[in-house]
Amino acid sequence: KGWYDSKVGRKLNHTLAAPLFILFFPAFSPAEGARFFAGLVTLSNIFRLYLAGTGQGESSLAATISRSGDKAEVLGGPFIYVCIFQVFIWLFWRNSMIGPVAMCTMAAGDGMADLVGRRWGANNKWEFSDGKKSKVGTLAFGLSAFVTSFGIVNWLIATGCMETTLETTDLALRILLISFTTAFVE
Repeated sequence: KGWYDSKVGRKLNHTLAAPLFILFFPAFSPAEGARFFAGLVTLSNIFRLYLAGTGQGESSLAATISRSGDKAEVLGGPFIYVCIFQVFIWLFWRNSMIGPVAMCTMAAGDGMADLVGRRWGANNKWEFSDGKKSKVGTLAFGLSAFVTSFGIVNWLIATGCMETTLETTDLALRILLISFTTAFVE
């Protein structure tokens, strides 16, 4: 409907896909095999992206996901993103905060850094960067990674998917440190 351009749409998809899926982790059984069942969702996306990227699948998917419209671009960032999410589901599932924090940081942090940095970062670039990274983008990365990660982890704790011995403030400080460390590294 013209509310935003395709570049913003791709970034919103990148920013929201993993956190929204993680919100549904409580809907899956606590059984050990549930991680593989949940992984079918991302595995199906891996196959769809592979087929679209090699020209054997939906051309509209490749055109929507790639920046240039080139189907081969789908096998770059978008494919790697989904593969990493797949590995995190299999390895960390609901047993460790590493997966949800890493995925929320990668999705929300990176996505918001790009959206905010492009919009408001033209006049506040980091002196040591390649001229593409802005201070406001770095701040957006850290804040959105923290808010999303902390919110998702607390949701998983509240729904019984995860347990922690950390006090809420200790958990918040650790996630804040991770969020802003990755923001500066990015």
